[in-house]
Amino acid sequence: MAAELVGGALLSSLFQNIFERITSSEVVDFFRGKKLNCGLLKKMKITLLSVNVVLVDAEKKQIKNAAVKEWLEELKEVVYTADQLMDEINTEILWSEQEGKYGGRASKRPKLTATLFSTVDNTIDCRMEDILDSLRFIIKQKDVLGLKGGIQSRPLRRLPAPLVEESIIY
Repeated sequence: MAAELVGGALLSSLFQNIFERITSSEVVDFFRGKKLNCGLLKKMKITLLSVNVVLVDAEKKQIKNAAVKEWLEELKEVVYTADQLMDEINTEILWSEQEGKYGGRASKRPKLTATLFSTVDNTIDCRMEDILDSLRFIIKQKDVLGLKGGIQSRPLRRLPAPLVEESIIY
């Protein structure tokens, strides 16, 4: 039972992390700058909110229901995939900022990295659509499994800010 609670906390924190990143101005600006479909960000946000509504119920029911446990495992896979895509987007944003700061001269990307991100640029919309399709399918299954949202659902909440030891700040 402790493993399920830890897994649920991990999944909730991943939801929060992805939610914050897809709504950040840097990611929205990246999508606009690359002429990508900004509507996908909004759809991803709404879809994640829809899944999040039943997350608490699923975490409770997985202990007694193997099908719900499998549903949560499938959800975790899709959320990990979404998190990985957001990591790649954020890395591309950081590289772009570095190149802009130094005029593209001082921070030359390694060839392999440049090739990777040109490929990422071309497939972000497709990968986001795949993730959304998977999430939509998972959401449809919640009714079959009897998962309910509502008052007991866990709202997306901000994680506490890291504590800073003031004595080491100069």
